[in-house]
Amino acid sequence: MGSIDYFIPGKRRKAIGPLARYVQPIPSEVALAYIESETSPDDIILDPFCCSETVVLEAIEAGRRVIAVNFNPVILLAIRALFERPGLDAAITQLGDSPKMGITLREHLEGLYRTTCSGCGRSVIADSFIWDREIGEPVEVYYRCESCGREGTASVGAEDLEALERMETKGFHYWYILDRIAPRGDENREQARRLLDLYTPRNLYALASILIKIETLFPDSPLQESLKSILLFCLEACSSLNSPEGFVRSLRPPRQFVERNVWRAFEEAHSKMRQWPVFPQVTLARSLEEVLSPGAEPNAFVGAITVRRLARRLPPESVSLIVIDPPRFDHFFWSISYLWSGWLFGHEATVALSPLLKQRRRDWDWYQRAMGAAFQALHRLLKGGGHLLLIFNTEEQPFLEALILAASRAGFELEKPLYRPNGGGMYRLLFGKVEAEPEEAPDAEALAHKIRACALVSAEEVLRERGEPSAWPPLHLYIYASLSRAGYLQKAASLEKPLDFVAGEVKKGIDGIRGAILRLEENSFWLRDTSKANRPLADRVEEAIYEALLKEATMSEETLKAKIYSLFPGFLTPDDAIIEACLTSYGKEIAPGLWQIRPNEGVKRGEANRKLKELGRRLGYEVGVGRDFDCIWYEDGEVSCVFFVLLKATLGDVPLSEGGEAKRFIVIPEERASLVEFKLRRNPALSKAVEEGGWKFIKYRHLIELAKAEDVSRYDLKRITGLRPIIEEAEAQIPLL
Repeated sequence: MGSIDYFIPGKRRKAIGPLARYVQPIPSEVALAYIESETSPDDIILDPFCCSETVVLEAIEAGRRVIAVNFNPVILLAIRALFERPGLDAAITQLGDSPKMGITLREHLEGLYRTTCSGCGRSVIADSFIWDREIGEPVEVYYRCESCGREGTASVGAEDLEALERMETKGFHYWYILDRIAPRGDENREQARRLLDLYTPRNLYALASILIKIETLFPDSPLQESLKSILLFCLEACSSLNSPEGFVRSLRPPRQFVERNVWRAFEEAHSKMRQWPVFPQVTLARSLEEVLSPGAEPNAFVGAITVRRLARRLPPESVSLIVIDPPRFDHFFWSISYLWSGWLFGHEATVALSPLLKQRRRDWDWYQRAMGAAFQALHRLLKGGGHLLLIFNTEEQPFLEALILAASRAGFELEKPLYRPNGGGMYRLLFGKVEAEPEEAPDAEALAHKIRACALVSAEEVLRERGEPSAWPPLHLYIYASLSRAGYLQKAASLEKPLDFVAGEVKKGIDGIRGAILRLEENSFWLRDTSKANRPLADRVEEAIYEALLKEATMSEETLKAKIYSLFPGFLTPDDAIIEACLTSYGKEIAPGLWQIRPNEGVKRGEANRKLKELGRRLGYEVGVGRDFDCIWYEDGEVSCVFFVLLKATLGDVPLSEGGEAKRFIVIPEERASLVEFKLRRNPALSKAVEEGGWKFIKYRHLIELAKAEDVSRYDLKRITGLRPIIEEAEAQIPLL
């Protein structure tokens, strides 16, 4: 086993289940790679903030046992429903046929949405009503009439409004649900009342009726949980947050919203659930203890437990790897989770969510403390030599800083920081377990000096090794990793406002009086002294892609990217844009996602050199070669033009600072022109050097054609100069011969 030091993008998974719009699963194969690298068969993998089935499935695929928990009961309800759906067809029938008001529950609930067909005048059951929130009543009804075949919307009639008037606005079912969520005297009762207003009285009555029947008919049965997972679908689908255009992610309903027929929504949710994939490899344990024994048949425990409670129930050092997609600030989702948890499970299920209702803004200090407490609890559970893995996307720097500081404070050291800018900033952070030092107030001034110095040294190292200007996120991550390894973050954690303190000192280190680092643009940094900088990363990536395509008859884009990531580990991880630009330049897509190297491109570097010399003589220059240039044209003993011939777009190989007062040219294959343009846009330092040096580009093809022309003049050289030369303009497309 060995720690992974290169970026693994994984494959995007489509979320399924009643909370699919709120969670984005960890990309598949990422957790699996780390599980296989960092643990042994039958080890225990822990996902303490489980939001999807990914870690559970991949841990079991690797032959490990897994514990997946979350403080949010509705998330775990949705996940457990993926693995256990016992006898639901019969249960739905039993539920629908159960008595209610002298008829079946199905008939009773369907009858709540009865309307009249405007085509034939017969009674029909509506699928939905469209409400106008400002006037407080429905204005349109949608139905399908089996008698006359009419389908579509119609204006709401007087009988529809009269039926609503007969509904109790706040009858027994309203108070029953409210008391389940927030009993009298609870500090969140007013918030619960506001949240219940997301449902019309009719839909609240129907949803509460189904819940009561489920708990009555299946009091001690696994079917109760499965049926509640279907009801969870309905709690979202039947709220006033559904506008005619789609779901509105706000606690304030749109002016027009759709009131769905609850029973039909329930049956539709059941139909969706029947189409979910089946995972027979997952055997859920009924208790934590069942999954702790090596070789135990239940290989997964999935339950709604807070991290602190979990830490008290699990033996110390019982977990080999902790995999986390960290929870985010999401007041909307926290609020509706609070509502739905209380609705489905009662007040006790809302306890862990209740404090989150107060966090309406992004308080990163609060988040750092909360995650720090969770990480401290997890630290006790992790074996010596075990690891904590964070997998997430973000563009919010404070989010990243809070996580690293919280983990460092708890006794974790950031060993392998990996970042890729695509997808909003993709992070893979592997922490090792170390001993947490007692919190003592450090000498703030001395610590500030160390942080500034560490930030500067770390940033210089990244820029030197990458060999080209860098955006802030890779520098930012590596600086914080260095601070973590040096123990400075753990010390800073005991200060007041530690996030602001560290971020401020890091900025001072980068912008320090030494001025070792330049800010080229708003979010681009480069070294003042480039003498020790490595070869540009983009050039190295280009050559690696060329060699990879050259060796294989065909290669998938996915395989190529995986290879490139493995060749450029750590903070050298290239972004997808440079990989794709190089692939397009050298490759030919022969099928979707399948590439091969382009056929022979014709003109070669040697031929371009010969034509340069031939053309120079014809234009009246003396021709020679130099140490730095492939061809030099002299006039009256003085250097007039210098040429550097490239086979690739590796501009880092060109002596851009050389050439004196001469006219300077870079000769490139036509196929590299787009890649050269891309690199110049991407690298402001390179673009500036090319511009200040007066470098011009000539494409092989135009050079060869000019050299073949019978009559040539020095003006003709201007016509072929540039990445988009005059000769390529529509009005200038005339033969040179």
